Amino acid sequence: MRKVSVTAMGPLGYSDSTDVFSEDDLLLTAGGVVKPVRQLKEREILIRFPDASHAKVSQRWIITKIQWVRKGHV
Repeated sequence: MRKVSVTAMGPLGYSDSTDVFSEDDLLLTAGGVVKPVRQLKEREILIRFPDASHAKVSQRWIITKIQWVRKGHV
């Protein structure tokens, strides 16, 4: 399974975040659609939740960079 590095810019006051996902991992977009990481595009908006205790508080993160990770660089 290939890996994908996704860099996203957080809401006001949050710095950029880079996470590595499997290409088949599912993420929630602002349009309410759940997509596999391989179908995401730069400038799409992801919905994230700070942690399980804040499940009703969603945050919008804008994808600024998507990069396929080479084997051995994870």
